[in-house]
Amino acid sequence: MINMEVLMKRIFVFSFVLIVLISCSSNKKSIDELYNQMAITDARIAILTEQIMLLDIEAMRAAQQTQVVTQPAPEPVVTPEVVTTSGMSDAEINRIYENGRRMYESRVDYPAAIRIFQVITTQAPRHELAANSQYWIAESFYAMGDWTAARNAFQIVVNQYPDSNKYIDSQVKIALTWMRQNRPDTARTMLENIRRTYPTYERMSVVEQNLRRLR
Repeated sequence: MINMEVLMKRIFVFSFVLIVLISCSSNKKSIDELYNQMAITDARIAILTEQIMLLDIEAMRAAQQTQVVTQPAPEPVVTPEVVTTSGMSDAEINRIYENGRRMYESRVDYPAAIRIFQVITTQAPRHELAANSQYWIAESFYAMGDWTAARNAFQIVVNQYPDSNKYIDSQVKIALTWMRQNRPDTARTMLENIRRTYPTYERMSVVEQNLRRLR
């Protein structure tokens, strides 16, 4: 059975080294890269911990079976995980994405949520969760009241992910950033175009509500 205490000690030492590196770094780019690596490492540690627990369970089951079965059990067939071009598996990307969503929804540290989502958008930009990650980066800027950064981030969704389910939502949010910056004519033009171009848009009530505010 694998020693979990040893694993946790190694994780603690690794985390401590990362913290020391961050505290000693004066370069913002280096700090951002370290944060990205920490997010990836956190996801990988969580996955490895789960795998170790499963291996321990299988080991206990195998030990029990050897007491009653004379023939050795066949080795299980292991299906390899799909790995992206970034070197991260789908499981790791999903875990990072969920961590980002939890951080965003906690409303405690939006910059941290942005850094987590940027791990996916920068290292796996073609992954199926990349568009949503970019959208939540934009929403984080929006929640912080940084309207220009939010608009630029939403525009990336529109430009780079036209097939995303966040495509129209991002256009609506761009219009709302113009409203926030006292550009009612620009916002009205965008919202009217959305209403005309996407008549079956599921959040049309939001479009109509804001158009009424602009009258």
